[in-house]
Amino acid sequence: MKEKVKIIVIIFGMLLLSGINSNAQNYEVGVAAGFDVVNLHLTNSSENSFIYNISPIATCNINGFLSFKNTGFWGFSLEPGIIRKGWNQSFNSNNKKNKIRLYYLQLPVLSDFYISNRIYFSTGPEISYLMSAKNNYENNYESNTQDIAEYLNRFELSAMAAINFKINEISTVSFRFSQGITEISNNVLWTYSEVEVPDEPRDFNQYFQLLLKMRIKNWR
Repeated sequence: MKEKVKIIVIIFGMLLLSGINSNAQNYEVGVAAGFDVVNLHLTNSSENSFIYNISPIATCNINGFLSFKNTGFWGFSLEPGIIRKGWNQSFNSNNKKNKIRLYYLQLPVLSDFYISNRIYFSTGPEISYLMSAKNNYENNYESNTQDIAEYLNRFELSAMAAINFKINEISTVSFRFSQGITEISNNVLWTYSEVEVPDEPRDFNQYFQLLLKMRIKNWR
């Protein structure tokens, strides 16, 4: 896994350097806000035997962005911001409900491939740092909040893909999908199966996103 992470970072670092060294045509800075549907993605798990149900949540993110486009069809974007991830978890055997909420600083580093002046595709890594993690749980009509950050990995690497449409010179709408590459936790806390599974379960963040980007300034 560590080797895969290194390869991804090296490839996109080379792409960014090649873009910086080319003849720049356009730089843009602005802000972005998104509506997200986020969820927990489990692998190596026996989902049909779980004693609980996991469901996605609707959430949001807010980012800034710096984008560059060269004379051809290629560019890149840096998008620092904050995003809330997580999911809901309910148990079938009692009234206990968990609401997992994870707050990350994020930095998508995206290569943009233009097929026209208005439409372009983006792909690249999303580097995140966990700022806060809470479990808001209810049990027997009582509610409480537990800090669970110490049980989770602080750094996260994800892969992102998007299709973007420029509405006008100021605004762009983007449809995105992000899949975690590194695990949320080293010891998965969210699984309990009534049957044995051959491999240890692994947990990843996953989300779909509808993003609106608003340009503040550009340089040509």
